[in-house]
Amino acid sequence: MKGWDEEKLVEQLELSVGRDLQYIRFNGTLVGGLIGLLLHALTGWLRF
Repeated sequence: MKGWDEEKLVEQLELSVGRDLQYIRFNGTLVGGLIGLLLHALTGWLRF
């Protein structure tokens, strides 16, 4: 495993995790976006 390049490692990870990886990516994007919007609103509110 140490000798694998990044592409091989990602391929094996995707094969192991399977469809769950798609949900992890989607949820990470959604949660990250919501946190970003919350922080933006909070900083805008604190400026006034």
